[in-house]
Amino acid sequence: MKKIIFILFTVSGALGLIYQVLWARLFVLVFGNTTHSTTAIISIFMAGLAIGSVVSGKISDKNKPQTNLRYWAVAEILIGFFSIISLVSFSQVTQIYSGNIVTKLFTTAVLVFPSTFFMGTTMPFLIKTFSKKQNLAKQTSLLYFLNTLGAFLGALISAYFLIELFGIFVTVIIAGGANIILGLLGLSINFDLTDKSHLQAKKDTKKIHVSRQTLIFVLFGFFLSGAISFSYEIIWTRMLVASMGTYIYAFALILGIILAGIALGSIIAPKLISASKNRAILFAFIQGLIGIGALSSLLILSFDSNLSNIYRLIIVLTPTAILMGTTFPIVTSLFEEQENTGFSVGLSYGVNTAGSIVGPLVSGFVLIGLIGTSSTLMFLAILNFLVAIFIYLQASKRITIFPTVFATAILVTLAAPKYFPNTLIENSIKKKILYYQSQGWDWQYLEDESASVLAFAGPGSDPNNKGLIIDGIQTTTLTIQTKLLAHLPLLVHPNPDNMLIVAFGMGTTYRSALTHNITVDAVELVPSVPKTFTMFYNDGEAVLANPKGNIIINDGRNYIRMTNKKYDTIVIDPPPPINAAGTTVLYSKEFYKDAKEILNPNGILVAWFWYGAPTDDFQMLFSAMKEVFSEILIAVSPDGRGVFLLGSENPINLDKQQVAARYQGEVYEDLNEWNSNPYQLEQLMELFVGDENTIDRFVDGAQPLTDYLPRTEYFFLRHRLNPQPNIDPAWVHPIPLEFDQAHGITRQ
Repeated sequence: MKKIIFILFTVSGALGLIYQVLWARLFVLVFGNTTHSTTAIISIFMAGLAIGSVVSGKISDKNKPQTNLRYWAVAEILIGFFSIISLVSFSQVTQIYSGNIVTKLFTTAVLVFPSTFFMGTTMPFLIKTFSKKQNLAKQTSLLYFLNTLGAFLGALISAYFLIELFGIFVTVIIAGGANIILGLLGLSINFDLTDKSHLQAKKDTKKIHVSRQTLIFVLFGFFLSGAISFSYEIIWTRMLVASMGTYIYAFALILGIILAGIALGSIIAPKLISASKNRAILFAFIQGLIGIGALSSLLILSFDSNLSNIYRLIIVLTPTAILMGTTFPIVTSLFEEQENTGFSVGLSYGVNTAGSIVGPLVSGFVLIGLIGTSSTLMFLAILNFLVAIFIYLQASKRITIFPTVFATAILVTLAAPKYFPNTLIENSIKKKILYYQSQGWDWQYLEDESASVLAFAGPGSDPNNKGLIIDGIQTTTLTIQTKLLAHLPLLVHPNPDNMLIVAFGMGTTYRSALTHNITVDAVELVPSVPKTFTMFYNDGEAVLANPKGNIIINDGRNYIRMTNKKYDTIVIDPPPPINAAGTTVLYSKEFYKDAKEILNPNGILVAWFWYGAPTDDFQMLFSAMKEVFSEILIAVSPDGRGVFLLGSENPINLDKQQVAARYQGEVYEDLNEWNSNPYQLEQLMELFVGDENTIDRFVDGAQPLTDYLPRTEYFFLRHRLNPQPNIDPAWVHPIPLEFDQAHGITRQ
């Protein structure tokens, strides 16, 4: 029976992680995909866990083991119930979310807090069910291992299988139902918890005498440990994206390996505890090693490696994660001689979880923007060393080689940036910077709470020698596609007065749109991106000073949902590839509906789709747009690398005479700025190749991409069980003769 409970608790850990993934995704739809909003969501989640663990710890001390077991089972049922309720309620409170940020946070807390509160209760209830003072550390290690192992499985199962197969809604229903069944099974289990075979462990003959002051120091150190560890996860993710890519599976692997390391650490903790004469000093020693492990990960990421991505991930993340996993069992072992062990366990877990709220707030919003990712990691490592030194001195009362070693590590860490300024940077970014320096190119490297930004500009007029790299991934160069994003809708709209651009990028679309003498708003998620604009254009300062232009730092989805302003034209240009994590929010059917609401009559939305994914992905993407906009005009990029879809509620009048009247002067010069052979009117008209009938023929009844079925991001099974080649640019053919005749197009 005991083994059955342990299996159920492992499943509980998997379900908890699945909820976290799903909630984060759902609430991004209404908060926006900013670092501030994501941190707010995580903070609410963690706050529930922290409060639940403290409350349940106090309650568990008053209960008999069988009662604690039943409380745990009831908590699992309530987790499932409230999780399903939160999902159902989410779709009913959309209007509330159009309010201010305080209203959003309050509503989110109401929806999520009950589930997370009861999640926080499960660990203390079960620890108190199976442990006595003499085996508290052992049982804590085992249960923490099982729950974290479950979280590891949940991270991979949700990313690789559940969301792709069932979508967001059904996955929450499945997880909630599984939680309820799990709890009912727990309630049905009835065995004698007073049986010595279940409870008695070999007594440790070593008595633990820990002063109250030392315990306070350790708890504060454990709070800092939670803050530092969670911050490391954020930093590692940002640094690894440069080599792993921006697909959802890269993020899932990073999280999975960290959780696997924590699980391994928790299971080896009892051996460390048993071998230690002073557990407070053991905790201090582990903190110092975590700092060394974090610095080692930075060094590894700073140099070339022939290892595959998965092996590199394991080497970078696992050692430090294993050390992190030992800390909770070590801290709880210090309370074995306390009377209220349940409260002590709950308090320890709550304190650490509270730290995991504070860490991302300070690191993400303050440190990374001020001193950069690498320096933030080094600062956190120094904090690890300081925690190690102070707790050691408090527990030992004497200075030995131990604090001397970590004090030396602090000095070395402080000196490293001065003597090795270009070494401690993620290798792929470092190599690019060194190349630009060797070629004498201009470059600028900036970091903020959202991303790292590397802009480069080579000499001469070659547009390919200027570009933007975000989090190590090149997103764009100067290209005619971004000019066409502005010109195409403004040339065909009957009387455009303004434009909204989602994703500022290098600012080409923004600059081109202003040549039409209209009002232009551009929304950019990453604050550092617009700061690089003047690197790419000689007239950059004048463009930024244009009173008709306005750059807004916000999430594009969130801005469109919240603004009261109406637009004649909207441009959507998410960073490639179309399968990248988070892109669904700018390609989904629901997003197009939101965008349609802020379009004026005869308004036009244009979206750019870069080829480089299988045909069925584009069928879903185009189907989503077609279901919202009944009228569509298709234009291909001159180099054949992608396609523009112009959508409207009313027929889009591709009037050749109107286009000719507008395609002159500053507009003509802008579009042909980088062309040795300027595009004449006929060549420009030839870019238009079809309409909504062409889309219907291509889509062939495919399901649209939606917020709740984000299958372009989650494609693992589909691409392996039914692999397809990338879309053929010839999908637009044959171009109907009547289309060309209706618009006066003569093709060469």
